[in-house]
Amino acid sequence: MSQPVKSASFFARARLTRFVKLALAAGLVTGGLTLTTVAQAQGLLPSSPPAPVPEVELDPSLPTGPPRTVSARPASQEAPACSPRRPVCVHRGRAPAATALRTLEAFEVAYEKLVFAVGLPAPLGDDGRGGGDQLDLYLDSGAPHSFEVLADAERLGPFDQAPGFCVLGFEEHPELERAATTCVAEASALGLDAGMTPFVRRAFATHLWLATGWPTGLDYEAIDDFQSRPDLATLTRDRDRRAEGAAMWFDYLEHRLGRGSPGELATFLLSLAVNETPPEAATWNNEPDVFDVLRRSLATQNVGDVLGGFALGRAFVGERDDGMHLPTLGWAGTFGNVRFDWHVKFSSLPRNLAMPRPIEPTGSSYVWLELDDVPAGASLAFRASWEPPVAFKWRATLIGPDGAALREIDVVYEERATRAERQIVDLSGARAVLIVGTNIGGVTLAHPFDPDVAPFEPHGHTLYLARL
Repeated sequence: MSQPVKSASFFARARLTRFVKLALAAGLVTGGLTLTTVAQAQGLLPSSPPAPVPEVELDPSLPTGPPRTVSARPASQEAPACSPRRPVCVHRGRAPAATALRTLEAFEVAYEKLVFAVGLPAPLGDDGRGGGDQLDLYLDSGAPHSFEVLADAERLGPFDQAPGFCVLGFEEHPELERAATTCVAEASALGLDAGMTPFVRRAFATHLWLATGWPTGLDYEAIDDFQSRPDLATLTRDRDRRAEGAAMWFDYLEHRLGRGSPGELATFLLSLAVNETPPEAATWNNEPDVFDVLRRSLATQNVGDVLGGFALGRAFVGERDDGMHLPTLGWAGTFGNVRFDWHVKFSSLPRNLAMPRPIEPTGSSYVWLELDDVPAGASLAFRASWEPPVAFKWRATLIGPDGAALREIDVVYEERATRAERQIVDLSGARAVLIVGTNIGGVTLAHPFDPDVAPFEPHGHTLYLARL
């Protein structure tokens, strides 16, 4: 029998963390998304009765989060080098002493930026597992390609929390500032919600690095990895090489909905996704997750609109930046180019295009239609069809001669539809039309997309284009 785990009142289990309480006191407002609105939805502030929300049931045989594991720390042969000012330590192992001292300096700066400047909750103390209660970073010359942020045994309490530690293969990581910032950010996230998926935790940490640091070679590589496969899910459960590039998702939310300090909205979302896992469970109970928080918190938009907006924004990254969609990623250059599935010309229409890859939930496809020979008064019609039971969100954008968006044509999002149609009447002044389709995922309204239920089932679709 299915066990209900999410409902209109499932946020009652997710009480406000210290960060959210402080943000509420400060009156943080984020466009259509407000802490006051979310607090009212949780019953923490008076409000009118909320609109009915379908109860969400989850098959108990499906995973509700990542595996619940405790990692062993590397053996340390000598006392660590610890900061006299901040609760951070570096265990150098066989690394040169000079490398350990440079790492410690970067570690101190990262802690100060994130905890004191950004206001990120301080990482939990580890009860002396590294020789003291500080956050520990271990330099490992035996694993030169590694960088891991790992969890210790969880803390007993009302929420899933765990201290953590970091392991850095120093020979391949000259960008010590980036590694140190990621270490502090992920360790803080373990204290916010130990059941968060490793993929989301790394994306969040990289977002904070880009908000407080500067892009490195590893960031160019991460953006390229993410943009080269837009058909894959934006967020998933297990960390892979796309996780750091998925920082783009949090960048977009900050740009679209945030009005506070860098990283504030992302931290707020994670803070509201706190959970409680039964002691006997083998996997974390990551319910609610970040997407659940968005569904319950967006006052004037649905998640389909936000995912569709993000998919469109990915087309204007790096050298295609127009200053409107994702301007914080203008540095990415050609590495920021999203992969287009089709390039076709208006003169070749009508065309019926099958996408080369099926699309995972929250993934997208891109079609570039060059307006090479458009008769006066001509218009464009397109019809998209896709496999049930998922829903797709569609957007079309007229692109000007300079590559900037001239006009965006929204297609009404219908959650139960398997087809969408739209006609674009006025093509004047445009050099191309960009058509973007996004798989919103989910099986029914009561079973929306869940990043914990991976691997995902992709769905195919076709796009018919005709000139009128």
